[in-house]
Amino acid sequence: MFDDKTMEELLERFPLGFYVCDLQRFELNFSDFLSAFRRHYAATRLAYSYKTNYLPALCRRVDALGGYAEVVSGVEYQMAERIGVTGGDIIFNGPYKTHEELLTAARNGSIVNLECDYEIGLVEAILEEHPKLTLRAGLRCAVQLEPGSPSRFGFDVDSPDFTRRVERVRGIRGLELKGLHCHSLPPQRSASNYGRIARRLAEMGREIWDSQGPAYIDMGGGFFSRMPPKMRSQFKEPAPSFEDYGAAITAPLLDVFGPEGGPELILEPGMAVVADALSFVCRVLECKNQHGRRLALAAGSVYNIRPTKSPRNLPLRVIEARRRGSAMPGPLDVVGYTCMEDDVLHRGLETALSPGDVLVFENCGSYSLVLKPPFIQGNVPVLVPGADGRSFQVVRRAEAE
Repeated sequence: MFDDKTMEELLERFPLGFYVCDLQRFELNFSDFLSAFRRHYAATRLAYSYKTNYLPALCRRVDALGGYAEVVSGVEYQMAERIGVTGGDIIFNGPYKTHEELLTAARNGSIVNLECDYEIGLVEAILEEHPKLTLRAGLRCAVQLEPGSPSRFGFDVDSPDFTRRVERVRGIRGLELKGLHCHSLPPQRSASNYGRIARRLAEMGREIWDSQGPAYIDMGGGFFSRMPPKMRSQFKEPAPSFEDYGAAITAPLLDVFGPEGGPELILEPGMAVVADALSFVCRVLECKNQHGRRLALAAGSVYNIRPTKSPRNLPLRVIEARRRGSAMPGPLDVVGYTCMEDDVLHRGLETALSPGDVLVFENCGSYSLVLKPPFIQGNVPVLVPGADGRSFQVVRRAEAE
């Protein structure tokens, strides 16, 4: 991270703010998440969710660390190719894949998790047109743990049609059915509920592929990230640790397949490894009392840090300006530069603020870069600090440049 003086100096160059990307933190999260599973089940591999934050600097690190690229669109697939990911290390998911995208994936030897009958039809046509091609595929499974919480994605494993789809896919010449995939947020995102999904997939895998099981079971993502206690306390349910997830998900695979020779376990973390690797830095422009409400206007927007407009406050650190005027005491709301009434970056901040103060919002690495709209202002640059805490590399330019 930059030292405080450098933060202030950088805001003179980037007045709309900037992101700070901590590559070392990202690598540590990736390594710790993987270790939490491998200590129980050695045949585990991570597939980084590009859609969560497809910053090339992060995606390259994943490839260097031996992870898969998990993509959900042709744009993301092309990005993986451009940064040098081999086709066999790309997992192609998502509810919409075109004929050309599927053809590219087949030619490159990528894994394609089929989402719907429409895609099965496309694959049938492609393999008929190109009889020498082989496609490695899996089926995305919709596993409902509790009544009233169905997923719209994948194939309903409780329907009689699921068995017929398995038979249909296995009958396609050139298609190799390799595994089962389930990306679904279970209730509370608890470790035990992920374990229930893993058990269902493992038992289905044994039924479909006999005792040997499939080549892989892909559990998707949605796992909680690391966060400080104050942020963690804003969730109604307890947030499991990486170790909690690792123990719960691997246990049923060990029960069904044993410690050796079972399927590869694939996890697709995004938020879990990237959330606390990105911070957003901006300046306070003005403080005012509006109808009894204390407000601090920031040179940033909620779309920079929480584009889904989650009601939870992110961790916030304040660097007092060197030439500080009178400060407005808390509690106050930090509001953004857009014309939307609900553009609030932080509610009920107890720290006093003054114009010129620097705001450092942490844990904003999930979806902030990919979902920030070009609304009012484009997105800001992403900087990677040097070891000296003052130098930096721009790994993504501001959108206006």
